[in-house]
Amino acid sequence: MTAPVWRRSSHCAAGDCIEAMDTGGPLGVVKLQRISGHFIWDDMTVERAEFAAFAKGIRDGEFDDLIGDSHE
Repeated sequence: MTAPVWRRSSHCAAGDCIEAMDTGGPLGVVKLQRISGHFIWDDMTVERAEFAAFAKGIRDGEFDDLIGDSHE
């Protein structure tokens, strides 16, 4: 069995990122953590269906208003 690996977007800049990891568990859980510089904030666990709905919303542009011009 392969150990879970934290992944981040290739668009992550200056170490300010959100990382995701599939825990590989039977419940289909995804863990999220926020990285800011060298500080790791507490992680958050969500069900795979919740993460999928959030990712679809991002792809569909539902959160575009939260992104400032400096992040384009």
